[in-house]
Amino acid sequence: MKPRPLLILGLALVLSGVLTGCVMDRQFYGTGTNLTGKREQIPLGSHLKMSVAASGDTTNGGRYMVFSLPKQDCRFVLFYPNINSNSYQYLRVEIGAKQIHVWQHEGDGTNYWMLELPDGAKQTGAWILKGKKFDFSRLSLGTSQFGLSVTNSERLRGQLEIGFENHSEFNVKVDLSSDHGATALQGEFWSEKSLWPPLAGPAMIIFGDDGPG
Repeated sequence: MKPRPLLILGLALVLSGVLTGCVMDRQFYGTGTNLTGKREQIPLGSHLKMSVAASGDTTNGGRYMVFSLPKQDCRFVLFYPNINSNSYQYLRVEIGAKQIHVWQHEGDGTNYWMLELPDGAKQTGAWILKGKKFDFSRLSLGTSQFGLSVTNSERLRGQLEIGFENHSEFNVKVDLSSDHGATALQGEFWSEKSLWPPLAGPAMIIFGDDGPG
């Protein structure tokens, strides 16, 4: 039996959609305490809608990124060093009360090491901003001046792991709390390409569980 032209055309359209119909999926997975200032507790393992509200360069040579959690009406502000422009980038951060340490992943495969960055401390910081009132222009000033006049902000301490892949997909693992422990954030901010939901079914039929890759 010869294949029907309409069937071939339909499969071609589905294949085209599978290869181009990707969307950027962004979420926070984890738990948090007092993110709105009302002493609330986000249940462990929650999936929260997240967006990137802003990103850019700072005047001290670093970078900043703002993750927005709209349901909680808060933003997580992250400052970090401007690391190498490889396809894969990884930073490990420890923010203490008196010292900050930042290590960068170097090497490939199993042959790698963690290199501490000498300027990492002055370029790194983490804050929670509660409420909608916020002047984004202050972000470019970096950690030295940010927060001085932001009354609804809390500086966070703890550990982070920051990973970027292909400059658009990222995974930021956080285990942070405020100085007095009233506000806390543990989990992952992540952004990755995923298939547009209406195309997921046809993609499973054509490619199986492994997808088009």
